[in-house]
Parts: sequence; C-alpha cells; structure tokens
Amino acid sequence: MRTTSMLALVFALLLASPASAAITARYSQSNGEPPLVVQTGDNGESRVTVTEAAYVTTGGIVYMIMSDAHGQFVVRQDVFLGLMDEMLRATRPAERTNDSRLAIAEHGTETIAGRTGAMFRISMPGNPSDAFEIVVSADPELAPLGRAMMALLVPFSTTMSRETPGFAAAFSDVLGRGTVLRLGPLWRLDSIESGPVPASAFALPSAPLGRDELLARLRANAPS
Repeated sequence: MRTTSMLALVFALLLASPASAAITARYSQSNGEPPLVVQTGDNGESRVTVTEAAYVTTGGIVYMIMSDAHGQFVVRQDVFLGLMDEMLRATRPAERTNDSRLAIAEHGTETIAGRTGAMFRISMPGNPSDAFEIVVSADPELAPLGRAMMALLVPFSTTMSRETPGFAAAFSDVLGRGTVLRLGPLWRLDSIESGPVPASAFALPSAPLGRDELLARLRANAPS
C-alpha cells in the first residue's frame, strides 16, 4: 500500500510539473554580426533574433519584426515572402529551373557546444565535393529549438531557391531530422540555456502590415 501511494505521488508531481520547453540558444555568425539568439516558450511560441530583425512565432504564425528609415514594423512572414516572390518573378525573366533532386549524404557526427549531432552534406548528384553541410541533433530536449529554426528557415529557402527547387526540398528534409547545431559556415551553436523566457519576448510591438501596406512601405524606401 505504501509503494502504491508513493507511485501515485510521483505521477502527481510529474503531471503538475511538466518539462519546460523554455530555451535560449545563441549561434555565432560567420559574418561577424552579433550572435543569432533563439528563445522558445512553454506554449510553442518562439523568437529568433538575427542582427536587427526578429522572427516571432505565436499562434502558429511567424511574424517578422523589422526596421527601416521610417521606424519599426511587423509583417507576417508568409505575406513578406509572397510579395518577394512576386517581385522576383517580375524582375527576373523566366528561366529553366534545375529541379533535379539533390543528394543527401550523412558523414558521421560532430560535437558543437557540448551537443553531438549528425552531419549531412547536400550536393548536386555526381559532385559530392561541392556540398553544403548541416549538423543536426536528434535530442528531443532540443525539439522546441528545432521547430523554431525550421519555421524561420524552410519558408525562406523555398522562396529564395526558386530556381533550384531541389535544394529547398533537400534543405527541408535535413532540417526535419533534428535541431540545427551548425548551418554550413554561416551559423554555429555557441550555447544553450534552459530557463524562463519573459512573455514580452513573444509580443508584437504593433499590428502586422497587409500586403499592400508592405508594398507601399518598400516603395517608399526604394532609392529614387
């Protein structure tokens, strides 16, 4: 009877105190800019700060917080990328796209900031020497961090590699295997800390712009 009571107490404590998903991670940037900072909360929210921009995921939607000559503004990531795609299509003539599936090869492990992950190389078929390397960790403890990074990176890769859709597919495939510890030579994990992240980190400073408002703002900032 005493053992049963003890087990009941343990389960009650576990249910009352779920594992925290609040994480703050920092990645060094190869361009010498300040570290990229990723913050995650217990309710699925996240914030990725890259230099002077921030990408906040709340309610399942990614918002971009940016600044220009007229001050700070907010826009949904899908609205921003949709407009970018329209502008690219308008300024670039139609070209034959390279839609071949890129090769993904696993090359051992790499330990970064005390975390070990699998290293993957993405390359054109038949040219493995010219590869883009990504190191990802399958540690479930880092899953919230991995989701935050995917929410930022996958949509951008799809839009910006529109002439090489095979890269976007391979990139998404590798990121879906774990949490990024190193992204080629660009970003490299420096530290991970567990602990509360203030709710203010996930708050939007203003209402998001619509497509037409964003377009007008971009045109107002374009050189005359």
